Amino acid sequence: MTTFFISQPMNGKTDEEIKADRSKCQAWLLKAFGTVTIVDSFIAEDPPKDCKNIGAWYLGESIKALARADVLVLWGDWINARGCLIEREVAIKYGIPVIENGGEG
Repeated sequence: MTTFFISQPMNGKTDEEIKADRSKCQAWLLKAFGTVTIVDSFIAEDPPKDCKNIGAWYLGESIKALARADVLVLWGDWINARGCLIEREVAIKYGIPVIENGGEG
């Protein structure tokens, strides 16, 4: 079974909006590929108190999760999200296949 990592824009979105987008992507993956496993990359914990760059901390946690995936799926308006662009670059450099615009324009 293939394990997918969903990369999606999160800046300015509520947890509920992020989870709703993720659910749409998961539904698309199930339709397109059948049975799939999704890496849980939703980071609920807060950065440590001494964190100097919260965005970089969250990105680091996401890249750790990406390492558990067979395929990266870029979802939604990923092209305008710094984190998604960096996750894409990491996947390409480390040989993880990438699906761009999965299920959405």
